[in-house]
Amino acid sequence: MYNPTDMVMRVLHVIQSLQSDANAPAIALSGLWFSLRRDGVDLRILTDEPGTESALESAIFDPDTVAAQLSDVALVHIHGWRFQAARAVAAAARQRKVPYIISAMGALSVDGGNGNGWRSKLRGWLGGNTLVRNAAAVIALNQAEADDLRHRSVNPRVEILPLGLDLDEYPMRSAAATTEITQTLSPDASRVLLVLAPVEPKYGGVPLLKALAELGTDADGWKVVFAGPQVGDWRKMLEAAIQRKGGADRVHFTAAADASTQIAWLQRASLLAACHLTPAPNVSFLQALACSVPILATKFAAPDGLNNVVELVEPNRSSIREGLRTFLKRNDRESRELGGRSRERARSSLDWSTLTARYLNLYERLINRGDAAMMSVPTGATA
Repeated sequence: MYNPTDMVMRVLHVIQSLQSDANAPAIALSGLWFSLRRDGVDLRILTDEPGTESALESAIFDPDTVAAQLSDVALVHIHGWRFQAARAVAAAARQRKVPYIISAMGALSVDGGNGNGWRSKLRGWLGGNTLVRNAAAVIALNQAEADDLRHRSVNPRVEILPLGLDLDEYPMRSAAATTEITQTLSPDASRVLLVLAPVEPKYGGVPLLKALAELGTDADGWKVVFAGPQVGDWRKMLEAAIQRKGGADRVHFTAAADASTQIAWLQRASLLAACHLTPAPNVSFLQALACSVPILATKFAAPDGLNNVVELVEPNRSSIREGLRTFLKRNDRESRELGGRSRERARSSLDWSTLTARYLNLYERLINRGDAAMMSVPTGATA
């Protein structure tokens, strides 16, 4: 059991995967973990799936060793939910009275897991909902996700803590940037609308394509690039629909399984579309900020405080269409200036050099108060 008089803070972080595919949380969290270690935190990482290129030390989840993993930690931070390690570690932490927090990242929203079918309801009845309610806190990425979590009373304490990046690790956007990757586009693709995320409905690909089509000739010369992993048969179904509508020459699908490939596409992009229809990770949004790429985003994708440097829209087709229309009215100089301003705004609030302190502050408060104190916080309260 953790000794509260120990001068070293020991925190166990639990994440489903350390892979660095498009929009993967580990891309952003690696900066937090390195920063925490620089600040003296004894940080340990437990995962279901190690990263092939990650420099981070981690342990593979083993249900037989969970108790040993928790023997001397002060706090557990679970990133996401509905994966094997998350629930097992939460249950063990609760039993051992180790406070644990859950960064929801969309996984606790209506379709953040496997929908509202009977399997989802059965999992909740069997104890998953109890584990969420008994967490010391649930973390939302922005106000929109926090409102959703509080409305459904998933936990008495909901805090807002955005993801961040080490911005200096990302190059500023260069108009002259060309790579072998992006040369796969047709020569007439003068402007690229990039969706850097898994191909699945919650990232809004369908309403985005419909909105673009409704702009008619105003959208001539634009190429839509979906750069990210396939989820189930969604890409196949989307490609079939695009083919039926005669738009195959305007839409390109590709993988983006590592940060260097993602940066290459961002260097080529004229606009990043983060049209999340529900709360979900927003790592690609952060990468676009870091690369000074203009962004069109819904409230579920955008960190708070960026309303005048990002084109914010509601998560529906008509609002996305009007956001695109507004962006298309800008010339290249105005677009570049907007991207530059968004990067500077992000530096003051979303760079790990400043954001890590907020995580540390939360950890210290939860460790010092203890899990019993957390359970007395009224619903909807924030720190």
